[in-house]
Parts: sequence; C-alpha cells; structure tokens
Amino acid sequence: MVSDLTWAFNFTHPDFSAWPTLPNTSNNTNQSKAECEHLPPPALPKKQNMPSQEPGSRPSRRLPYQIEASAILLKNHTPSLLITIVNSGDAGVVLFMYDRVNPHNTPRKYSIEAGKTIEDVIGLSTSSASSSSTFGFSLHGPNGFVRQFGGPLTTSPASVLMRYSIDIKSLVFVLSSATNRSSRFVITDNAYGAKNATIVVPSNSPLPILHTVSIQKSGCWYDFSVSVKGGYVWRFMGRMETLDDSVSDPASDNGKAPVSLPAAGYPVGMEGSKAYDDHSDVPDDYTPPRWRKSSLCATARSRILHKDACLDVRHEEL
Repeated sequence: MVSDLTWAFNFTHPDFSAWPTLPNTSNNTNQSKAECEHLPPPALPKKQNMPSQEPGSRPSRRLPYQIEASAILLKNHTPSLLITIVNSGDAGVVLFMYDRVNPHNTPRKYSIEAGKTIEDVIGLSTSSASSSSTFGFSLHGPNGFVRQFGGPLTTSPASVLMRYSIDIKSLVFVLSSATNRSSRFVITDNAYGAKNATIVVPSNSPLPILHTVSIQKSGCWYDFSVSVKGGYVWRFMGRMETLDDSVSDPASDNGKAPVSLPAAGYPVGMEGSKAYDDHSDVPDDYTPPRWRKSSLCATARSRILHKDACLDVRHEEL
C-alpha cells in the first residue's frame, strides 16, 4: 500500500499569497569556501543534547484517513479479544498492533481498503495471557492514531467505545457497565486541557451512557484515557479529520503528556512505561522478535502468511 503524497497540496483552493522576501545567497559558495580554508575546525560541545521540537503549531492539510477501532473482551470458555477496525476514509490504511504484555510476540498487521471494515479475534489464552492473567495491546496507525486497551481476565469487563461526531467536532464515548455491577468510568484528557469527567453507569443498564467531549480548540487532536475500577484502561489518541484543514499536533512541543495519569491509568503491561507516558505514536520498548528468513519462509503457506518478509523468496520461485 503506497501513497503519492498529493494530499499535501490544496488544488481546490490553492494559497497564492505572496512569498516572503528571501536573502541573497549568490555569494554563499565563496563565503563557505573561505571559511573552510581559513577558520579552525569546529569544536564539538562537551555536552550534547537531542534537539527539541520547535514550539507552536503549523498549518496542516486535512488527510483522507477516517479510522475507528474498538476492542471488546469476550468472556467465553476461552477469553478472547474482538478487534473491530472501520475505515470510512477515502484512502487505504495500514495499522500495526503490539502485544504490550508479551512484547516479543510478532505484531499484527492490518491493511484496510477505503470504506471497509475488518474484525479479528485474538485468543488470549495463547497470546498475552500465556504468562499472565492480564492482557494489553497497542494499535498504531497514520498521523498519530493510537488505541490502547488492557485489563485483567478474571472479572467481567465494562465496555468503552469512542465515536467521531464530525459535524460538531467532538468525540462521543459510549460507556456500558459490567453485567453484574455498576461501573465508574474516569475520563482523563492527557494533553489538551479538557475537563476530566467521572461517570457512573448502573449495573444491567439497558442502554449505554453517552459522554460528548469537544475537541475543536485543539484542532481536533485528542488524547484521552478511560479507566474503570478493576484495572481496565482504554486510551484513544489521534486527530479526527474533518472537511477543513487543521494544525499540527499542539501537544508535540515537548512530546510529553502534561498531566499525570491516574494510578489506574496504565493498561496492564504498561505500568510505569515511558512509552505510555509519552505523547507519541510508537511503543519505544517494543522488542522485535528473533526470526530467520530460512525458517519463516520454509513452506508455501508460511510464505503467503508472511508475504512482506518473504517477498524476495516468492519472486525467486516465480
């Protein structure tokens, strides 16, 4: 799946405003040559630091992505996680999901066409739960899209879904309680200053409770954690695309969520994780699996399942 980057340009309403006055660079080559010949070599600073992100936001073109993802824990004979990903945008997307309890597990890759929906059922007894009675996953997509979810396998889970309300530039949280008890949801804004909320959903409530949060002031960027007693935590990050251009991420100035997450605000397997605190889109502590192409691509079936890694092997067969 590739892109030609044409969404970076506005062909419908181009900006013909005047270019800024640029300095005269005609003598730069001669000046540089003279400096290299006559000045001493530059000295490295004794203490070096990585450059920081320049503060402030910049204009940002709207993108063709419109992704919604949810995870529901199914408490059957064997616990499993139902992942549903909806791509209602105008372009295909590729997402990766990392197992944060057992980071050595190979990440799952999802390629979704525009206008399509996919589902995946993960058997937790052979995944995260193999070494723990908990689970924790992190789903990553384009432009800072992140969904994280985790919790124990020993109690009946509550349910949190998040939907876009593009017309009013808001997020809608759909909160459902566990079947046998009420659930107290704590919704925390990790980066953009929205007020936190606590919502109680009664047990056996016939309908979920909807909670709407406006994200217009942040250019439709969002970063929310939703926790419930018992250890279940969901995190939603990204930018909701509308019909209008927006701005770059206002929270990327320092790469750090400016608020402290609650004690229960870490998905299982992410407690104290720098990657979870960071307002970023890549899990820094992911451990790549060890594999050998000779064994991974040994059979025709495995070459199909791992078509990207075995691409050159398949070409040799043809």
